[in-house]
Amino acid sequence: MAIDPELFMPVADFTARIDRMIEQTKMGERAGNLAEILIPGEAEMRARARNLREGIPLLPSTVQALRKQREAAGVKTELIDQLCSGERIEETETSGP
Repeated sequence: MAIDPELFMPVADFTARIDRMIEQTKMGERAGNLAEILIPGEAEMRARARNLREGIPLLPSTVQALRKQREAAGVKTELIDQLCSGERIEETETSGP
């Protein structure tokens, strides 16, 4: 279910109230050794920004599977090795067997 906040108040008032609620939540008392209070979706937004900036990290098992698939397909490319080394690839080149 979705509710249109404009049915109850102007959008500017609604966003100001939400911003104030987020600020109050983040300034709240932290449990244990928690460094920061995050709002829903904030960790995911940060991860997305990091992945766009730095690339998506791959598990060693994923790297190994990609290399095996490359070999099985007979594809001659260094792209997988470049990706796995952390080298940033701006343009993707494709090459056949």
